[in-house]
Formats: sequence, C-alpha cells, structure tokens
Amino acid sequence: MCSSDLTARRARDYAEEALATLARQGVVARTEVETTVERAHGFLGIGVRHFDAADIAVYAQKFAVLWAQASRNAPMNFGDRTFLLVA
Repeated sequence: MCSSDLTARRARDYAEEALATLARQGVVARTEVETTVERAHGFLGIGVRHFDAADIAVYAQKFAVLWAQASRNAPMNFGDRTFLLVA
C-alpha cells in the first residue's frame, strides 16, 4: 500500500470515528466519508454525507486540507464565514 492510500484510509477512519457520535446520539441514521489524496499537490480532501432514517442525504460537504491553505495564507470557509489564518 502506498503512503497516499494509507493517508486516505487513516483520514477516513479518523473522520468516521469523530462523526460516529452523531449516529450514536440519533442526530443522523448513518454517515458516509470519502477521502481523496493528491500527493503531487499536497492535497487531502474529505467528503462527508449524513443520512436520515429514510436514507435521504441531509448533509453533504467536501473539505480541503487546512494546512495547505494555511501555508498559502488562503481564506478558509467555515459555513457562511471566511477566515484568514494569522501566524
């Protein structure tokens, strides 16, 4: 297994573990997590979808790795607000 595959698997595992609380609390019925690694660009993407009891997607969002954005001092979007990292 190459390091990119391992990174993608670990990121997916960590995200699934963190988001499992929502299902345990009954907020969502289930969660799907998809990860993408583009090693050449230093990119890690995490896609999250939550489903209700009728198996209808109630949330879908893709997140890009923050440290790549931070190294370029690019704006980061958190919902409806945009932030700049300040060192």
